[in-house]
Parts: sequence; structure tokens; C-alpha cells
Amino acid sequence: MVCRHETGAAFIAGMMGKLTGKPGVCLSTLGPGVTNMVTGVACATLNRIPANRNYGTDRS
Repeated sequence: MVCRHETGAAFIAGMMGKLTGKPGVCLSTLGPGVTNMVTGVACATLNRIPANRNYGTDRS
């Protein structure tokens, strides 16, 4: 699922993990993208929701 903002993506990944029992996956770029995901990541972590967050950049 494509989102307009990283915070929304993190919340969607957390809810997918909660609803399906499988880890939700969220991808973001480094820098501001990671900062924007902090709220969703913290929410999923505090609620013990299975989710996988991947951060990275293209080095080509």
C-alpha cells in the first residue's frame, strides 16, 4: 500500500500486524522519513504489535 506520509505508513503496518498476526512492513528513506515514522513505531512497540520497519537509501 502506498502512503503519502511515513507516519500513516507506520500506523498501517502496525494495524496490518495486529489484524493478521503477521508482521506489517513499512519502508522509508533515511533522514526525515525515519523521523516521521517515530510516532507509528512507538505506538506499535508499546502495544506489542508485530511490525517490521526498514530504513535505507539508494547508493547508486
